[in-house]
Amino acid sequence: MYKHLIFGLDGTIADTLPSITDSVNVTLKYFHDPHHYRVDEVYNFVGYGTPYLLKKAFDNEQINLEQVLAIYLPVQLKIHLKKAKLFPDLLLTLNTLKERGYKLYIATNKPIEVAPKVINQLYGKNFFKDAIYQKGDMPVENHLAAFAPAGLTSYIIPDNVKSIGTGAFSQYSELRKIYCKRRCSVL
Repeated sequence: MYKHLIFGLDGTIADTLPSITDSVNVTLKYFHDPHHYRVDEVYNFVGYGTPYLLKKAFDNEQINLEQVLAIYLPVQLKIHLKKAKLFPDLLLTLNTLKERGYKLYIATNKPIEVAPKVINQLYGKNFFKDAIYQKGDMPVENHLAAFAPAGLTSYIIPDNVKSIGTGAFSQYSELRKIYCKRRCSVL
């Protein structure tokens, strides 16, 4: 039986695709870039970290990533804090998992400048046991090794860990399966 659950942030425990899309479009507009993306288009850019997202949004043009990030990160934070939301019944599901003794973690490619503030707004401080965020242009590897820098490997044993929604955007359906099992008293 799993004792530790590692969740992705975007599309798994937070509905952020609309706010990511808005953040990208505001940044493109700032740089007078003619692109304007729909949510379904930005969906194809996410999951590999912010630098990848921005390079794809700027259509792989040679961009000064540092300059673009200086605009994008504050824009993303402001928009996320206004628009990011929980999926229906998610808080109930996560609280039930915690009550049943599961330890909850986050592994996200969202930058450290943004992710903790969004998580704290949605869930409050200390809801999750720990989290790993993207730092600089190095995305989080979406597997257990990502927790080694935080010293988490000492109490995470692969046999009792389940990773949910890390490595791909919008894995809410996998979490819904857990919710459905909980409702049927199977979990």
